[in-house]
Amino acid sequence: MQGMKLSIAQEKNPERLKQVIRLYEVENRQLHAKLQDIQTELDRLKQTDSKSLQRELELLQRQVNDAALQSGNGGSQRRGRRTRPPVPPGKKLKPAGGRRTIQTELELEVRHVGFGEDEMVCPHCGGLRHELAGVYESSEVIEVVERRFIVVRVDLQKYGCDGGCTVATVPAPVGLKLQARGRYSLSFAVTVAIAHFQYHQPYAAQAKQMRAQGLAIEPNTLCDQTYALSELLRPSYDALRLWILENQDAIGTDVTGWPLLEKGNRKYKLHVLNSPQATFLSIQRRKDHQTVLELLTHPERGVFTGTLVTDGAAEYQRARLEVDGAFQLAACWSHIRSRLFKIAPDYPEAVAALDLIDGLFGIESSIRGSPDLTGEALLAEIARRRNTESRAVVDKIRRWMNTTATGWDGSSLNAAIRHMDDRWTELILFLERPEVWIHNNGSEFDLRRPVLGRRNWGGSRAKSGMRVAELFWSLIETCRRAGVDPDEYLKVAARRAIESPGAVTLPFDLINK
Repeated sequence: MQGMKLSIAQEKNPERLKQVIRLYEVENRQLHAKLQDIQTELDRLKQTDSKSLQRELELLQRQVNDAALQSGNGGSQRRGRRTRPPVPPGKKLKPAGGRRTIQTELELEVRHVGFGEDEMVCPHCGGLRHELAGVYESSEVIEVVERRFIVVRVDLQKYGCDGGCTVATVPAPVGLKLQARGRYSLSFAVTVAIAHFQYHQPYAAQAKQMRAQGLAIEPNTLCDQTYALSELLRPSYDALRLWILENQDAIGTDVTGWPLLEKGNRKYKLHVLNSPQATFLSIQRRKDHQTVLELLTHPERGVFTGTLVTDGAAEYQRARLEVDGAFQLAACWSHIRSRLFKIAPDYPEAVAALDLIDGLFGIESSIRGSPDLTGEALLAEIARRRNTESRAVVDKIRRWMNTTATGWDGSSLNAAIRHMDDRWTELILFLERPEVWIHNNGSEFDLRRPVLGRRNWGGSRAKSGMRVAELFWSLIETCRRAGVDPDEYLKVAARRAIESPGAVTLPFDLINK
């Protein structure tokens, strides 16, 4: 029983007092039993050095504190309707020991349920039931409140002047409407954009749902709203690419196809530039080295001079040669592993190399898994571990290549080894540069959201639609990396652009603001 609170000193009826005391005794036994179970589990976890159990340990400690507080106070009383504080971005409370997830980020509504008049007679003795003031048993349920659309009429007050001047009107609130002469709010457009680009919901499906909720609207109107919103955010999108080129020493890149439906399903290419802090996506006509150089060129600083982490495609090599090696190339060990994994059933010799590559990934995971290492300290630890541990593994992989290859014949195994040999300098560059990842998985991950959208919508019906899509995916993915709520960011950035046309707001600008 939870949530009991009663002032015993105020209770005058001895029988009621006995009932309340018995209730308290039952509750306290339950709480003490729960406290003992949690404390036992906590003691077990304290004997374990695994960092993977840290979150569970912290949750159990909080539960111990809560249980102890309830035991000492005889429970807690719900106050009324309130809003619980949100969970920090990127932080999730996980259930421990089969316990349900604690929904601390949701609004709490309290509903009191009591007996009806025809239920006030006790079925056991026939006596009248009476309320035990403040004594109740509580439980929680997740409820859905239907979304509502409302019309907000804004009355701008007019004022006259005793001096005989012209009538003055209060200026319209900035940022309420997306467009000065439009019918839809900024928040409405953001809601549509989030549903379409973050959750892959087609405009037609959104319009159908809105009509069912009382708003008569067409899919083209929703498309127009996201386009108008994107125009406000265009300077921020353009600035995002420049920020990556200016501030990142290593950039990951990858490409996937993107259909333009108005041209008979003509294939365009969706390029991604990413780093741990930001993601930039751009839909281009081609995948050639010239396109790569255009994306890597800053209008003032020239071509990127850091390290580009790739899947080893030829266009990146040609792009590097075009600019006389202005940037370095790093190859992806995940692609090497995938190539060896495919041939392992036919060539058991590949298993040894797979085990060694898994060892490289294990070293990287152990380094980056420490929450105490960030910034320069993390880079220093990466450099140290790679020099003392990863280098030895790489040397073993090289010896495996030399002893396993049987000549450059047409076998799949020799082809895989030759592929590694051709890119060996790029594969081992990470040993010298701690800022370089050993794989290109982050770039592939950033393409997953567009790929899901492609599956749901089929592609873009016009070039303008491609421009809108690349913008929202870039900003939403960067929000994810920065731990910023995309809904909040889009509203803030667009409102600033309305107030100051051309204003640039990047997702990480909202951190600690």
